[in-house]
Amino acid sequence: MYYHTITGACGSDINVFCVDVQPGASRLEDCLTQQIAEESKEGYTGNKVSAKCVKELDDFKIDRATNINKNVPLCMCLLGGESARTPPPLL
Repeated sequence: MYYHTITGACGSDINVFCVDVQPGASRLEDCLTQQIAEESKEGYTGNKVSAKCVKELDDFKIDRATNINKNVPLCMCLLGGESARTPPPLL
């Protein structure tokens, strides 16, 4: 279990929905995105990601799409990793 000390609109949402997620390589983003997808399913009645966090996550994705330095999965692929989540082998 991780306690994430994150500022911004998603800090409390991350500590609710992504407490077992190790930070880095877009894992927290993926966790929140998966939670939001679950919430959109018919009949979902659980806790929901805050509207402010959803907005901040959308803004982050837009910013990352326009700045390769913030796109970790793409950088990993360009560095020769086997996939967007697998780091390149050590030489």
